[in-house]
Amino acid sequence: MQVLILKRGAGAALAVLALLSAACSANGGFGSPSPPVPPGGQMGQPAYGASPTPFALSSGSPGPTSSPTSVYLSSAVVRAAYDGSAKDPVKANRLLEVTFGFKNPTADPDILATLNVAPDGDKIGVQTNVTLQIPPAKSSDVAVVAVGVKQDLTKIKHISLTFANVDGDDIATTMLDAPALDLVFTPLDDKKPAGALSIVGLDVTRVTGPGSGLHYECTFGLMNASGSKVAVDSFTIAPPKGTVAQMAIPVSLAERTSSSLMTFVLPSDGKSLPAGKYTVTAISGGSGIAQATADLL
Repeated sequence: MQVLILKRGAGAALAVLALLSAACSANGGFGSPSPPVPPGGQMGQPAYGASPTPFALSSGSPGPTSSPTSVYLSSAVVRAAYDGSAKDPVKANRLLEVTFGFKNPTADPDILATLNVAPDGDKIGVQTNVTLQIPPAKSSDVAVVAVGVKQDLTKIKHISLTFANVDGDDIATTMLDAPALDLVFTPLDDKKPAGALSIVGLDVTRVTGPGSGLHYECTFGLMNASGSKVAVDSFTIAPPKGTVAQMAIPVSLAERTSSSLMTFVLPSDGKSLPAGKYTVTAISGGSGIAQATADLL
């Protein structure tokens, strides 16, 4: 069991859910737990806007189309994430990261207590304890939960999510398409100025799981605005203090190409997640070739 008590700014939460809903279609289109517009990439370059596919590895639900009279799931998105605690994140089974929020049109508060994530054919699923306040006549904060499943994600077609309150009553259920695992690459617009490789869309967020201890996730994409192919061997992800993670995830970008977003879930060895700048560096041939920083949300 994992426990999450999540408190995030209401403004940021609403912005994320609005983005997710706008990016989703009625049959479960695309969404992302991370806003696609970061402060800037390497050398201050503007980030997304150059790539139309930052949400390509997500499966999302746009929420209800009618006007519910009880607590309801306003939006839910599932992404595949690399497990930063695995010895070999490439060979290890990907984590499922779920981002969600609720709206409460009633005058009575409610409290989310558990989330159950069940891939195809799994009658039990993975249950996570989640303490999330759902205030009356308001939206809840946004919660982010990462779970590990035994099934091979390449063979999963659908994922069921069941949310229950402190009384054990199901307050929402939904089924989403399984997220894609492979990066999507998109040619840059001809008007995009030439430049070196940059890390774009970097977002660092508190997340629960998998297992015990504190975790955070880094989500970002890559943009190669040069006229030649660029090969990245690995990434380092450095918190303001604590262990620097070395992620041997090779990525090759053709000339004038951007990638969709990729997500890494990493454990923290401290008693609390350190505030401040988290730094991601792309490594090629032993040298850093692009770098970006972002504050922990």
